[in-house]
Amino acid sequence: MPGAEMGKLALITTNFAGGELSPALAKGRVDIAKYNNGAAKIENCTIVLTGGAKRRPGSRFIAKAPSGTTNVRLAEFIYDRQQAYAMALFGNAVGMGCSIGFYRNRTPVMSGGSQVLVPTPYAAGAIWQVRFVQKADTAFFAHESYPPQRLQRYGDAQWAMVNVPWIQAPVEEQGHYPGLPLTLSATSVGAGRTGSTPGGAFLVSDVGRYIAYGGGYAKITARPNFDSIVLDILAPFPSATLPAGQWNLEGSPLGDICAANVGRPGQVVSLQATFEYAEDSKTVTSFIAGNGYAVVSVASHGYETGDTVRVVAGGTTITGVIARATPDVFTIAAPFYGPQLYATASGTAEKVTIVTGNELFRGEDVGKLVNLNGGIVRIDAVPSALLAYGTVLRTLSSDVPAGPNAWTMESEVWNGRKGYPRAVTISKQRLMFAGSPGYPQYLWASGIQEYLSFQYGTEDDAAFRFELDGPRNSPILHLAPARQLLVLTEADEMSVKGGNEKALGPTTVQKTDESTAGANFVRPVKVGNEMLFVQAGGRKVMAISYRYDIDGFASPDRTVFSSHVTQSGIRHLAHQSDPDSQLFAVRNDGQLAVCAYDVDQEAVGWSRWVTDGLYESACAVPTPTGQDVYTAVMRNLWDGSGFSNQYCIEVLDPDMLVDCGIAGYDAGGRATWGGLGHLEGKVVQCVADDSYMGTFTVAGGQITLPRPANSVQIGLGFTSTIEMLQPEAGGNGQTAQGSQVNVQEVVVRTIATRGLEINGKPVDPRRLGANLLDKPPPEFERDVRAITLQDEIYKAKVVITQSYPLPFHVLNVIRKVTVNDV
Repeated sequence: MPGAEMGKLALITTNFAGGELSPALAKGRVDIAKYNNGAAKIENCTIVLTGGAKRRPGSRFIAKAPSGTTNVRLAEFIYDRQQAYAMALFGNAVGMGCSIGFYRNRTPVMSGGSQVLVPTPYAAGAIWQVRFVQKADTAFFAHESYPPQRLQRYGDAQWAMVNVPWIQAPVEEQGHYPGLPLTLSATSVGAGRTGSTPGGAFLVSDVGRYIAYGGGYAKITARPNFDSIVLDILAPFPSATLPAGQWNLEGSPLGDICAANVGRPGQVVSLQATFEYAEDSKTVTSFIAGNGYAVVSVASHGYETGDTVRVVAGGTTITGVIARATPDVFTIAAPFYGPQLYATASGTAEKVTIVTGNELFRGEDVGKLVNLNGGIVRIDAVPSALLAYGTVLRTLSSDVPAGPNAWTMESEVWNGRKGYPRAVTISKQRLMFAGSPGYPQYLWASGIQEYLSFQYGTEDDAAFRFELDGPRNSPILHLAPARQLLVLTEADEMSVKGGNEKALGPTTVQKTDESTAGANFVRPVKVGNEMLFVQAGGRKVMAISYRYDIDGFASPDRTVFSSHVTQSGIRHLAHQSDPDSQLFAVRNDGQLAVCAYDVDQEAVGWSRWVTDGLYESACAVPTPTGQDVYTAVMRNLWDGSGFSNQYCIEVLDPDMLVDCGIAGYDAGGRATWGGLGHLEGKVVQCVADDSYMGTFTVAGGQITLPRPANSVQIGLGFTSTIEMLQPEAGGNGQTAQGSQVNVQEVVVRTIATRGLEINGKPVDPRRLGANLLDKPPPEFERDVRAITLQDEIYKAKVVITQSYPLPFHVLNVIRKVTVNDV
């Protein structure tokens, strides 16, 4: 009350599920519910959703990363709970760029005494942009600068990565990039310009096609010879010489084409640019020839003057051009008939199309697909510009010729020129890719259960591609299967499903715009019904999930109350579901932001973990009884000649009280313990027989204790800290803020604890009694009291710490305070 003493109060913080609140909230928002179960600082503690906070797990040292490693990214490869691996992508500036190692049951996978390392095509700096999806013993990898890769496990120590061996890769009509420079007579807009090459680059069928380079655009209007063209420039070119291999002859050849037959899958057929094609024959009712001409009667023949017709009558075949035609009669030249007349009343006539000099093919077309009459033929050989041989991939509906723009020549859509897909997933029994640099908003889906075939079709189970026009048309970064397929771009989020109660397929793609948070390169993780991803700015964790009330997906910010925790940016996400739901966000500055995450219980509480080093990456791998969280940590370690930054692979272990540590047991007891070569020269802490023994410097890979011990834990120390928020005793429009607050006593309710400090004052858990000496401090489960006389206006700091490698679990904190108006 203003101008009056508010009196003595006992304020309780029953839990820390609100986590470490951002400074703005911690100092200004005493009105929010999270203020009552939050803290100003929670460092190296695990927030326990069922009660309080405890010392975080230490880490058990597994192995150092290979020599020369410059960065490490961890990921899971899970066949089942018994065959689950931590997969480490090692960036290496010395060797092959990037290799993959594996860890199983807390041990590196070895072969012949060496760690199994699978070579990859990736450069060391590319590993953070790699996306992947795994199914059974196979994983597919995607990166915009590298062909998609397939990693397969053949045995525990037998792995191989290769370019995906497509049965049919996705294709598009992409034109042709001649390997010759093109010199233009002018670069400005205008008609009648000329272009020339130092070798034959042009075909007759290129007339009508367009040339594109550097913003310039022109239409070919004539082709005098193989080396030169006439063109109309529609948009100016940046230079008069277009470099070899960089200018595009857009579209497909503009000429007639004919397949020898409709073929069947696997059959070789010829594709002809010079051909003769006869339409269905019609009945001749009268044939009269003489004086070099023949008059042919065919009811309603439909032929026109100038058509070429083949007539078979009286055992003689005549092919000629119609000189004159009426609806039921036409006349053709028949030079081999003399002055005498010849007549017959039976025969057949058919219109014949003869195409010659129609250049269509180049040697560079081998491997391209010809989409013709509903079928697909892969070009295998090009003997000449007039002929190609190919394998039928899909049967043609007919062998009739196709004219210009009625057929297409297509090539693989993923290539070094237009890039490769960024995103990959498996959903609804389809392998899906999305978002290459050349096609940033495309989604490609394989045939159902045909993961290596992207042969498009219209059947429900056929492969397809679809362009997703998002609200801001941003490049696709991630594909994430959920209730519906989620598509995350740099600026917005979309969902994709089949329409009209049908499965997603070539004719049923339905895209819905959902939210506009935008994502960055960090791979999303699924937690319950939510897909968590890092927002485009790299500092927020968003959670996209379906909401019944809006019949759509929403993306709330899960770091809104603890924005400072991820302020340095996030480079990696991982989630552990067992024994507790925890989200690990590796920060760019090497700290680990850890969130106790259970949306069903309305609990999202962040804390920070720090260590003697920098966290690089993390992943959670199932075990037969739970989950192991592997971490990659860069530590300053001895390399034989001095200290240098090296990477350690470690496993978070609830039974470990130190970092990068080892545990040992000797039934007879001993004082000297080795196995510490990885911590040579480092100052370590030791717990022996459950008692803290102090600090030691590792020499020769070992330390010597002042007395023998049966069991030890030895490793790097860390301090657990909980700093309470300023007490608030407001209500009914009143507040304690701005008043003089004195915390006279702090009561910390504990469980399974062997020591702690309150405002720097140690709390001794020992009680007087028999057999007190020569035993480790007992775990206690009781209220710990401390007098904390303070007389500082506006501030009443209470800091609870545990700097020793001993158990520490705070259930709640009671502060007895007096509040007086100043």
